[in-house]
Amino acid sequence: MTDILLTFNNLLGLVSALVALSLTVVVFRFFGRDGLYAMVVAAVIIANIQVTKTVVLFGLTATLGNVLYGSVFLATDVLSEVYGTREARRCVWLGFVAMVLTVIWMQFALWYVPGPEDFAHDALSTVFGLMPRVAAGSLLAYRSTTT
Repeated sequence: MTDILLTFNNLLGLVSALVALSLTVVVFRFFGRDGLYAMVVAAVIIANIQVTKTVVLFGLTATLGNVLYGSVFLATDVLSEVYGTREARRCVWLGFVAMVLTVIWMQFALWYVPGPEDFAHDALSTVFGLMPRVAAGSLLAYRSTTT
């Protein structure tokens, strides 16, 4: 990769992280605990989709989901500090339930035979075909850190 593209990736990675973290604060400011719940649910689902894309950031190959996932840690830390660890843990499990539901719904969507005009089925199969393994890995990793 050229130096210009790597520099662009680094800049984009920093901007993405700042936007994700800033949005977490803004959502908390306007919607409180419920906003953080929504933020975590959205971030967990999107990060587990983005994890299928690898990028080079600051010389390290990483998954794109790592950038957004930092906002989940901020949200759960805020929940823990303001509302207690029980609420933070509840929020994490809510995120996992949403992720499992997304996996189930998208697997059903992939079972449909695409219409003759369909252009998205192959791309959806590529991304969401991996999602059951990604979700299982996320759940196992979380369980191993909490036991």
